[in-house]
Amino acid sequence: MAAFCQKNLIFLISQPRAGSTLTQRILGSHREIYTVSEPWIMLHPLYALRENGYQAEYSVQNSKKALDSFLELHPEGEDAYFQAVRQMSLNLYEGLLRQSDKKFFLDKTPRYYYILPELYRTFPDAKYIFLIRNPLAILVSIFNTFVQEHWWKIQYYQDDLLKAPDLIAQGLLNFQGNILVLRYESLLSNPSAEIEKVCCFLNLSFEPEIVSYGNYDSEKWQFGDQSLIQCQTKPSSDNLDRWQQDLHNPITWQSANNYLEFLGQDLLTGLGYSYTELKGMLERLKPESEVMLPPALQEFFSSASMFLEKSLQPFLGVVGSTAQLFDTYLNLGRVLLEQDRFEQALKYLQIALQVAPSVPEAHYLMGKGFLRLGKLDQAVSAYQKAIQLDAGNQRSHLDAAKLALQQALQLNPDHQAIAELLETI
Repeated sequence: MAAFCQKNLIFLISQPRAGSTLTQRILGSHREIYTVSEPWIMLHPLYALRENGYQAEYSVQNSKKALDSFLELHPEGEDAYFQAVRQMSLNLYEGLLRQSDKKFFLDKTPRYYYILPELYRTFPDAKYIFLIRNPLAILVSIFNTFVQEHWWKIQYYQDDLLKAPDLIAQGLLNFQGNILVLRYESLLSNPSAEIEKVCCFLNLSFEPEIVSYGNYDSEKWQFGDQSLIQCQTKPSSDNLDRWQQDLHNPITWQSANNYLEFLGQDLLTGLGYSYTELKGMLERLKPESEVMLPPALQEFFSSASMFLEKSLQPFLGVVGSTAQLFDTYLNLGRVLLEQDRFEQALKYLQIALQVAPSVPEAHYLMGKGFLRLGKLDQAVSAYQKAIQLDAGNQRSHLDAAKLALQQALQLNPDHQAIAELLETI
């Protein structure tokens, strides 16, 4: 095998839920292309050059200052760092590639949209495939796949929906050569022709049989879409407009309409879509009934405009990590409750709710903590808020709350608020 270099490296760039796993399965069936799940290996070394956007036990700011000072002393400056990252990464990619008889390595990691300028500077001679899908379809897919009417979960996909489109559009403008735009809608409508274009771009012979990726034995990956991909054997045009059926749900329709307004005409044009056509499609499919969005979605869209304001960009790395902060405080509060350390648990659960106030589970846990401390009125308020926010009515949470409240009522039979709340569960 010839020496592995940048020109043997392919990056598939997209938003999550844009069809990247499907595309990866097809290309990975080519006799010259090797790929594995989602490597994610470029994020850590390239984020080291940033002042925000990630968390660590050490001081991120001091780490950045120290690295800058070190590179200022280096005769090649910052270029030395990119050269070192390039060599390290190529060694890692080549190590996996040796397991196969193939020539190219395909890295499909959707969150590389965060680091497109640095990635291109590291690998200017690599091949980049930008897979673009209608952003409204991506929103609906995230709702169906990840959120599933637990609306507070939308916070985990804030960057995927609010940052990624603009960052990808910038990448389309700024990358010089070695780039191919592949549209998901075209891939489903005419898969053979689109994959042939990809093979031509990669200077590889087109193998028509790879479009039927399901005919090839492949491992089940840890990351990426594993549901529909595993059930089907090739791209199907039947899936092209299926997402539009979900617009009959008034919450989904209103969210899609809000998202369209957030994206706006210029950004959609940059991605290759028409604001006017999408607006017309939404008007045709508008449900008769109107609803008020759940609080979590209201918060999501009310803060969305910040992500397009250039003056706020330096600070949004911290905002984008709030979901991870929430998980940290929520999990700590949960463990402390299990250890009967109720005052401490409530302290961290309150911090979690400051980060994400619309998460039902945090309110359920607050209610449990207040009950154990004998603060019955506060417990009732917390449980009422949890039930109000929990549109999905998660049975496990409701059953636990009901049992705890029944036990509290036995000890406090005259507490009318607990009795009334139990009647609603």
